[in-house]
Amino acid sequence: MNGNNDQFKISCRENIIAVDFGSTCTKAILLSRKNVCWQIAGRGESTTTLEYPCEDIRIGLEQAIENFLSENILPEKITREILSEAELIATCSAGGGLRMVAAGVVSNVSARIALEASSGAGAIVLETISLDDRRTVSEKINAINTVQPDLILITGGTDGGAINQVLDICRIISKTGIKSRFKKTFKIPVIFSGNSLIHEQVSEILSEKFLLEFSENAMPAINQENVVPVRNKIRQIFLDHVMSYAPGFLELSERCLLPPLPTPGAVADLILLYSENQKKNVLAVDLGGATTDVVSVINGTFHKTISANTGMSFSIGNTFAKASGKNVFRWLSQDFDRKKCLRYIKNKMFRPGILPSSGDELMIEHAIAREALRMSLMEHFQWQQSTNIGKYLEKMQAEYSEKFFVRKNSGIYNDRDILSGFRSDEARDCLQIHEIIVSGGVFTHSDSDLKSAMIIIDSMLPVGICEISVDKYFLMPQLGVFAKIDPEAALKTFIVQGLKRLGTCIAPTGFSEYASHAMTAEITFMNAGFGNAETIGKIEKNEKSEIIEYSELTEKGEKGEKGEKGEKGEKVERSEKIELNFGDVKVIALPENSYSILHLKTHNGFEILNKNDLRCRVSGGRVGLIFDLRGRE
Repeated sequence: MNGNNDQFKISCRENIIAVDFGSTCTKAILLSRKNVCWQIAGRGESTTTLEYPCEDIRIGLEQAIENFLSENILPEKITREILSEAELIATCSAGGGLRMVAAGVVSNVSARIALEASSGAGAIVLETISLDDRRTVSEKINAINTVQPDLILITGGTDGGAINQVLDICRIISKTGIKSRFKKTFKIPVIFSGNSLIHEQVSEILSEKFLLEFSENAMPAINQENVVPVRNKIRQIFLDHVMSYAPGFLELSERCLLPPLPTPGAVADLILLYSENQKKNVLAVDLGGATTDVVSVINGTFHKTISANTGMSFSIGNTFAKASGKNVFRWLSQDFDRKKCLRYIKNKMFRPGILPSSGDELMIEHAIAREALRMSLMEHFQWQQSTNIGKYLEKMQAEYSEKFFVRKNSGIYNDRDILSGFRSDEARDCLQIHEIIVSGGVFTHSDSDLKSAMIIIDSMLPVGICEISVDKYFLMPQLGVFAKIDPEAALKTFIVQGLKRLGTCIAPTGFSEYASHAMTAEITFMNAGFGNAETIGKIEKNEKSEIIEYSELTEKGEKGEKGEKGEKGEKVERSEKIELNFGDVKVIALPENSYSILHLKTHNGFEILNKNDLRCRVSGGRVGLIFDLRGRE
C-alpha cells in the first residue's frame, strides 16, 4: 500500500467495498486487488433508505451490494463469500449533507476564511454572516434561524488581535433559536476558530446554549491562513454529532475501515490529486439530487462551492424557480407542451426518485440540468473571484497596514481604492480551464454521449480548447475516500476505469454577422480514425447572451513533420480542412486514446486563445472534436 496511513492498518484481504450514500441513490463499487493492482470488479446501486418506510441507511447498502452478484465487470465470479470478507469504506451526503453557517468579523477576510474552510470540508454553506454585511442584527439572526444549520463556524481576530468585534459576532449567534433537525433536544455544535486569547469570553457567551468546540485559529496572523485543523474538526463533528443521528449510520461507521467522509470533501480530495498529477487546471461538477458541487483547481489553487437547493430531484422545484421558466424553456422546442414540463417537475418534487420514462421527460431533465450547471458555475466563479479579491485586500493590508487603517478610519480610504490596483487579469486567473469533468444521474443514465457533451458545452460554455470528460458511474466519492488508503491506486483507477472522455471542445471568442466566415481548421489525424464534419446546430441570429469565459490552454505539440511520419514518428493518417461560419456547431469523429494536430486560423474578429493563428495538439473521445462557433465574449 502507498501513503503514510499507519493509523489505518489494512488487512491482507484483497477486496474493499466503497460506498457513497447520496440524497437519492446509494452507489457502491467493489475494488479487488490482483497482484499489486487494484481494479473495479463490480458496481451496484439502490435507493438511499434513510427515510420512511425503511429508516435504515444499511438497507440500501445491502441492496446495492446484492447487485454485485448480477453485474460483474471482471470475468471472475463475485461470490457472497468474497463480499462478506470485504472491507468497507464510505462517504455520505444523505439527508442533505452537512448544513452550515459561516461567520466572521469582516466579509472579505475572516468570513471568507470561514466560508473557505467550511466548503473545503464538504459542507453546504447556507448563510454567511459578518459585521459589515449591511444587515441589521435582527436580520442576521432571522437569516440563521431560517436556514436551520447543523453546525456554525466562527472565525475572526488574529492571535492577540481583535476582541470586541469577535465577541459581537458570538453574541449574534447566541441570540438565535435554532434547533437540530434530527433531535430537538440536541445542542447545535459551534466551532470557534478565532483569536486564541479570548476562548474564556467566548465560552461564557456560547457554551450554555450550544455545543462549543475550539479549533486552532484559522488566521493566526495577517496574511496567514491555517484552515486544515478547522476542516478536520468540521468533518469530525459531521460524523459524531450530525450523521450519528441518521438511522443506521452509527452502526455502519463501526464497520468501516476508515471514518466516513462527507461526499463533497472526498470528491474535492480526488480532484486535487488528479489536477496535481495531470498538471492541468481542472473544473469538476457533481450535479446531484439536492445540491450541485463545483470544484476547481487553477494553477494549484483549490476552490470549492456547493450550490444548496440546486439539484435534479429533491431540489428540482427550486432549480426551476431559481432559473426562471423562460431560461428552462429556451432549451425546449417552441411547440413543446410547457404544462407537461410543469407537471413533470411537480411530480418529481413529491417523488424525487423517479427517472424519466419518455423522450419528452428526458428533454425536460436535460433542460433543467443545463440551467443547474449554468447557475452553479456562475456562483462558483463569483465566489472564486471575490476570494481572489479578498486575498489581494489582505496582502495590501499586510503591506500597508498603518496607512490603510489610518486612512480607512478617517473615512477617506476604502476597499474601492484598494481594488483599483487589482488588475483585471489577476481577477480572471480563475477562467483558465484545461479539462471539465462532470458527474450525476443525468449523465449516468444518458442514452447518448453527444447529448451529454452538448449539455456540458451549452451550460458551461468552455472557451478556447477544453477537454470534456464524464465520471459516468460517479466514482469520485468512493475513489476519493479510497485515496486515503492508496492515493496512487485511486488515481490510476479513476483515470482508467472512471473517466469517460467525450472529446475536446474548440470554441473561439468573438461575434460576427450570422453565417459569416469565422475560422479555418486544418486537422491532421495521427494514428487515428477520422470522420466527416457533422453540423449539429446553428444559432438563428447574432444575439449575445450571458457568457462565462474560463478556458485557456498552453500550446501542446509543435507542428508535426509533413509526410508519412509526424510528431515523435507517428504515422499521419490524413489531413482535412474545414471552413467554419459563425453559428456552426460541428463534430468530427476522433476516437479515444487518439489525437490530432490542429492548425486554426480565425477571421472577422474571432480569436482562439487570444491568437488568430494557432497550432495545437488535441485529444479525441467518444464524441470527438466539437467546434462551437456560436460566439463567446
